[in-house]
Amino acid sequence: MNNHILDTSKWKEFKLSEWFEIGTGATCQTKDLIAGKTPRISVKGINNGIQGYFEDIDSKDYRINENFISFSFLGTCFYHPYKASLDMKVHSLKPKNYTLNIFSGLFLVNIFKVSFKGIFADQISSSDLKQESIKLPMNSNGDIDWQFMESYIKQSQAKLEKLLKTYRALLNRGGTHLAFLLLALWIKNARILFKVLLWK
Repeated sequence: MNNHILDTSKWKEFKLSEWFEIGTGATCQTKDLIAGKTPRISVKGINNGIQGYFEDIDSKDYRINENFISFSFLGTCFYHPYKASLDMKVHSLKPKNYTLNIFSGLFLVNIFKVSFKGIFADQISSSDLKQESIKLPMNSNGDIDWQFMESYIKQSQAKLEKLLKTYRALLNRGGTHLAFLLLALWIKNARILFKVLLWK
């Protein structure tokens, strides 16, 4: 598990609708969106998909989620530990019998991006998403191994932080050449985590 190259040969295929609650957002009239504190998630591929911050409104078209993964019809995917509203064609995924945290959330985002790359030509709907399956780590009971996900990200993050700490120490001592070699190693080891941790 310390290796960043994941061995998925023993992973199991799970149907999303059996393990995740899947919802979708809706369009709100621009005139109804007043600047406030609740982030609204769009199909944007940057800034965690956040379109802006607005006041909550009492409308069937204003849907709130908290501690979930957003998944748009364009394939943008982010983890949101906070409360947020969803724009149209942005879907939400929440495990049915497990509460996401930063570690399992980031693991899943990365796996979703890799697993569903290229299936968005027809603008996937939440109904389509419910029919999709995904390979995930399995525990001894045949269930999704959430603990593996958490441990993998924690160990990977600790390894990257250790490399970065050593790089800074070398740089401070004047070991510029060695420091940059170590930085190159850090970037190589950060390939999996780098993209999903940038938003923090």
